[in-house]
Amino acid sequence: MDKTQDTKFPLKVAVICDDLMIGGWTSLVSIIAKLPDRGIKPVVICLFGKGHNAEHLEKQGIIIRCFHMNKFNMLWKFFLLVCFLRKEKCSIVHTQLELSHIIGQLAAILAGVKARIIHVHSMDGRTMGLSGLLKSFIVRHTGLVIPVSNGAAEAFQKAYPEYPNKIKVIYNCLDINKFRETMDNSPLKKEDFSIPHGAFVVATVANLKWEKSHKTLVAAAEILNDVNIHFLWVGDGPERDSLENMIKTKKLEKQFHLAGKRPDVAETLSFCNIFVLPSVREAFGICIIESYAAGVPVVATDIDGLREIAFNSNNAITVPPEDPRKLAGAIKYLKDNPSIRAEIAGAATEFVKKFDTANIITEYEDAYRGMIKSIS
Repeated sequence: MDKTQDTKFPLKVAVICDDLMIGGWTSLVSIIAKLPDRGIKPVVICLFGKGHNAEHLEKQGIIIRCFHMNKFNMLWKFFLLVCFLRKEKCSIVHTQLELSHIIGQLAAILAGVKARIIHVHSMDGRTMGLSGLLKSFIVRHTGLVIPVSNGAAEAFQKAYPEYPNKIKVIYNCLDINKFRETMDNSPLKKEDFSIPHGAFVVATVANLKWEKSHKTLVAAAEILNDVNIHFLWVGDGPERDSLENMIKTKKLEKQFHLAGKRPDVAETLSFCNIFVLPSVREAFGICIIESYAAGVPVVATDIDGLREIAFNSNNAITVPPEDPRKLAGAIKYLKDNPSIRAEIAGAATEFVKKFDTANIITEYEDAYRGMIKSIS
């Protein structure tokens, strides 16, 4: 890097991730894209593959280095990662997700990077086995932990009570203006998903995993027994086959539309009437923020992580987890009361402004510069 670049970007941050595929944690992509405007140069390191969001960042001039790691080349690629971090002279290493924490933080230690950050995106407990021992070592030697919610912070502290340093909660974020512009220009309509034009559409955007509790929503649909309510699911995962079997057993195939993983969440929400997230465990829920931005009323479960962004009878309707009867009641209540839907959506549209990228990026800048100041 030449001297001009050094002057323009006195602070270089290596953001290490598994990949840049679609997922809640990749809301960080909007932050990365705007860091150069703050005099911070991001270098994105994908350990295993690039993914959907990589193209978006590369178009904006962000450097992305992919190491394509696998079980056969892991040691060699790890050595190359250490060399890369030394060559780039990164001021900070900021890791995402479990494997990235272990591989990225160990590489940063060997590369001599003193400022190291772990980002906590889940409510998971302590990691066990060999990876658990490595994670415990990494945690003890990390200068800053950034959880995505107070609930995630509490879960981390419970799992790693020996962690000695600073914890700074930074919520996930969304480029709200860009999201709304994309939604407003959406070419999608209900019929594209085989949903009747006059149907009441209940959207869910979440991986098909047990913690998202899609089965509770299927049970709620059976209780509702309303053929005019259709459920659109965006996402995929290990629970898909069992959920499809459950839907078929309950003879609800005509009402459920499984769209798989899609990058066009904004466009999909453009024709939906309400959004439902029936999770039993959630660190944050970026899909709720997206629904707020889209002006789509939300029904969410009353659990840690979501309580910080979904307030009953204010900006959302909240129900107990794994309670299909209460969930069905909330859906029916919103379907039957368009004025309540409008009131809740209006409150959410105001509330969501605090999660705009333009506001949250300042917290990242403060965290990065604060770390450098603390070790200098």
